[in-house]
Amino acid sequence: MAAINEKGSNVQDLSLPVYLNNQLPEAKPNQPISIQSGQPEPVSVAVVNEQAVQLETDTGLSLSVTSLNENGEVAPLAPTGAIRLTERRTVVVSGRGFLPKSEAVVWIFSTPTRLGVIPVSDTGRYNAELVVGSELEVGQHTLQVNGVVPSGEIRSMNVALEIVETDTLPEVATTIDDSLSDQVAVAPASTDTSTGSEVMAAVLLLVAILGAGIGALAVVAARRRRERK
Repeated sequence: MAAINEKGSNVQDLSLPVYLNNQLPEAKPNQPISIQSGQPEPVSVAVVNEQAVQLETDTGLSLSVTSLNENGEVAPLAPTGAIRLTERRTVVVSGRGFLPKSEAVVWIFSTPTRLGVIPVSDTGRYNAELVVGSELEVGQHTLQVNGVVPSGEIRSMNVALEIVETDTLPEVATTIDDSLSDQVAVAPASTDTSTGSEVMAAVLLLVAILGAGIGALAVVAARRRRERK
């Protein structure tokens, strides 16, 4: 990744950033810039799951940009809608529409810094994870992706990017649901055979008592029948 000095307007050379009206384009959140032949062209923008920014032009170009957090997971966008980079500073770029088997060049500025060169597949698609160096200051930046389209023109797509310090990120409150009752612990069955014998003896005694009671009731009932006769 190398920073370069700003030079004059460029719309024909992938070795330099693409300029707009002799100046580096400054993309705003939710206001990306697509450049064709040195002039802005209409571009639609969509936010996907509050994590990625996707651009689409009527001429068949598309670009998707997101970033990874410290755990390598897709990071949310900044509250402004810009791509947000924290300490990991990894940006993920993918798209389609460039000349097959050509190259897509990725820049970041205000101070122009080339992040990398991505090979374009034979179907015109490209995809890469790029690391943004620590020399770039915290604040607002523009991420620019340039390439050659099948007609031979250089095309440029620009999105807003924000570098933040990790300790400045808002804390996310964690809600703990304690409405569930505590689990009931179940004691394991005893392996003491003496306990089983005692229980069995008690059961037999109860059966004997019940049997004696039933027998006594039968005797009383028979005696009453005889008295009635």
